Amino acid sequence: MLNLMAERFEQMPVAMGLARNGDLLELLTNPDNGDWIILTTSPDGRSCQLAAGTAWQDLIAGPPAEPDA
Repeated sequence: MLNLMAERFEQMPVAMGLARNGDLLELLTNPDNGDWIILTTSPDGRSCQLAAGTAWQDLIAGPPAEPDA
């Protein structure tokens, strides 16, 4: 699936994590046009598209915000 997304849509993985059920969640983006997709892959190897869209923007992580007093 990752090869297909790279070849057809020029989307590359930028983040991933494991869900509690053991599925691998992956976020792929195309930095040139902002297209993105979220994939899930189960332990048995089946992949499924969960969501897709446009206008992806990376955020710069900073220190946690202080709660208002």
